[in-house]
Amino acid sequence: MKVKYLFILLMVACASSAAENCWVHSCDKFIEVKVLRSNADFAERKEESLRIRLDDGATVSLNDSEDEDIKYYLVAYFPEVNYAAIETVEYSGEIRSVYLHPLKDAKAFYSNKRNIGGFPVLSPDKKRMAVFGFDIHARFSFNGLSIYNVEDALSLEFGFVSDVWGVSDVTWVNNNELSVLKKTYDEVKEKYQNEPVTLKFKNGNIVFGGAEKSD
Repeated sequence: MKVKYLFILLMVACASSAAENCWVHSCDKFIEVKVLRSNADFAERKEESLRIRLDDGATVSLNDSEDEDIKYYLVAYFPEVNYAAIETVEYSGEIRSVYLHPLKDAKAFYSNKRNIGGFPVLSPDKKRMAVFGFDIHARFSFNGLSIYNVEDALSLEFGFVSDVWGVSDVTWVNNNELSVLKKTYDEVKEKYQNEPVTLKFKNGNIVFGGAEKSD
């Protein structure tokens, strides 16, 4: 009974705060269930196969491989800009990458995919994506924040990686501001310290409350 109750709580947590929080806690399956439920005409899961329908009517499949220890999860779909974000999980979850795939046709889907590292969040005006990842300790996966210009072929406008802190719970306040949870690890207390921060994106740089970002 306790196990079932915990499972329900996890489902609720992942669904309510979307994938921003789930990225930190690695509940990939729950993210995908939510995305598929909202976009049944676009993609579907058939056991170990993720199937996606493209603009030209073709269907592409990404198949999990036990031999190579690789799994694929659809973690975001942005019909407004015609991209899908697919997470690749390798080595039993130790390495996680997120690829942004264009959906024009199969050639573009496979050849023009972009490794953005973390989870993408589209700005209100659909012109930019903020991408974040949190992996301070293991450092096998992306730990930082990036901003891409969607209109300019996913050009990188800002990016940083850090060995001492990371971000989670990323949302756009408006087209030029982000709300994030800045996370550092307290070695003495052996726990994470969380600091809500508003970041302003200005002239290709990030400003933290009036002071420019530094590592």
